[in-house]
Amino acid sequence: MFRGLKIAFAIESERRYRTAIEAWLDILKELHIDRGTLLGSQEYNEMSGVEQCDALEEIDSRIQKSRERISYYEERRNTECGLYRKRVSKMSDDELKVGSDE
Repeated sequence: MFRGLKIAFAIESERRYRTAIEAWLDILKELHIDRGTLLGSQEYNEMSGVEQCDALEEIDSRIQKSRERISYYEERRNTECGLYRKRVSKMSDDELKVGSDE
């Protein structure tokens, strides 16, 4: 019985992890698109070196913060799932009922 509770807790932890990082992955994609758009823009080419550096630093710091947040959720999931992490990580979203109200 205790084993069943551990697996259920691991499944719930994996569900929370997938839900939490979904938004962060979308943000990360948008930031990379923004960075590429900036680098290819005429406005960027007309900036001085310091202005270019500042513009890239702003986007790069947001990318770093997003990656840190994703890492935080990964570490939390790994700690909470323990020995069952590999098993629950292989489960599909449907098996975990990610995004459902059940």
